[in-house]
Order: sequence, then structure tokens, then C-alpha cells
Amino acid sequence: MKVAIIGNSDRAAAWENHLRGFQSVDEVYITQKIRHLKAVDACLLVDDSDKRLTRLLKILKQSYPTFLISKISDQYDDLQAVHAVSQEAGVPVQFAHWPTFAASSHWMRQQMKRPRRIHVLKHLVSASFSENKEQLTQHWLDEVGLFVKWMDSGVQKVSVSATRLSGCLTSLDMMLHFDSGATATLTFSLTSAHATHIRTVADSSVELECDVATQQVRSIAVDKGGYLTVKKLNFDPSQTAELSVGRFLKAVQHGKSVAFSSFDALRTAAAAKLVQQQLDMQ
Repeated sequence: MKVAIIGNSDRAAAWENHLRGFQSVDEVYITQKIRHLKAVDACLLVDDSDKRLTRLLKILKQSYPTFLISKISDQYDDLQAVHAVSQEAGVPVQFAHWPTFAASSHWMRQQMKRPRRIHVLKHLVSASFSENKEQLTQHWLDEVGLFVKWMDSGVQKVSVSATRLSGCLTSLDMMLHFDSGATATLTFSLTSAHATHIRTVADSSVELECDVATQQVRSIAVDKGGYLTVKKLNFDPSQTAELSVGRFLKAVQHGKSVAFSSFDALRTAAAAKLVQQQLDMQ
């Protein structure tokens, strides 16, 4: 395969190193301009700018399968345009959603396809309120993306309760109700004494708890004797980038589904819009 990386030379070089580990990749070249694209089998667009979805659209219109490496977007209309072009042209596009790509998340989803409940506890230490609204939104937007992807069901209802000090958001509690009857909740704080980031998923037989910082997963169940059993597994966070690229390359080569598609991104933005509407009223 011949792969182009479009973006800043330093960041692009780091992704080139990840690509070099795949035997299917014969050639990699880096450019900062879409107009300099040559005939390639796939593209990696490394772009966190406000124009990233517009640039992505230009590449897809040239029929190049693309992996957009950036923070997740909540721009529904732009994502709708990207999704439409991807579907009409039959060109796969993968979005960078690191909670989905993590090895721990991949294993947990293999163990539990459709959880009945997801709960995320995310506490940040004395966050700076000089951060702009987009940066603060990103903290909870990634979790909403995980909820939507994992539940794979329409969002029926969203409930949000926020706390503000002098107009600044300091914490929020969020609950998403899905058409399947499942629920997902997030407890998010910007003013904690200790940083905590725990994701818990459960069905009627097992509970899986992931410490995001350490990437340790606890599998909790009740055995036949009625005793609680706990198994611990550790995952390597350094594998995340390579796992994401590997999934993308497989999608391009073998027609497999990408790890986080334009449809996933679109559903995330739709749910985020409901959350933001409630935040704006509080």
C-alpha cells in the first residue's frame, strides 16, 4: 500500500513511524498540502484546526480512504456532509476516538457487546478556567462518543445537571437514556483534589471497571458459590496509535468496518448537541 500523511511535519513523522511497522505498507510520503496528493491507497490527515472537516471533505471527494487524526468534532452539519460523501462514494473514513481505540476498551467490548449500564467518573485537578469552551467540551465529548459507540442504539433522552462558579462550569452530571433501555452516566468535575478517570460497564452477569490512567481492568462477577470474584488485567497504552492505524488499514484492504466511522461521529455530535442545549439553559 502507498499511504500519504497530510499535516505538520513533526506530527506526521511520528505517524510515519507507526505505519512503518505494517508489512502491507510499501511507501509513505508526507505533505502539508492536499493539492500535492499523488495517487495513493489511503491518507492520514493529521489536523486539529477548525478547517479539518472541510479538508477531510476535499480528500474524500478525490476518493481517498482517510483516517482523520484530530480531536473529535461536535459540528453536526459538517459531519453530516462528510458522512454523505463517504456513503455515496463508498470511501471509508475513520475518526480518531482514543477511548474506542485503547486496547483496554477493545478487550472490554469483546467481553460485553451491549452493556446495560456505562458509568464514567472523570475528575480533573484544579483545572484552569482560562481554557476555552471547546477545550472544556472535549473532556466530556470523548465520553459521549464512547457511550454512543458502545451502546449502538439511538439516544432517547438526555439529562444534564451543571454547577457553575461565577459563570464558569465546574462540574456536571449527565445521563443518556437509549432506545434499547440501557443508560450511560458521566460524573465530571474540574475542581477535584485528586485526578480520577474510571470507566465502568455492566450487564446482568459481569462488571468491568477500567482505570483509564493505568489501563488496568477489573472483571467482577459472582461465582456459582455466591462469592465475588475479581480478575485484573493490564493493557499497554502505547499500543493505541498502532491499533488505530491497523484497524484503518484493514478496512481499506479488506473492506472491514473502521473502528470509529462517520456514522459514529455523526451520532456523537447529535447526542452532544442535546447535552449542549441543556447546558446552555443552566
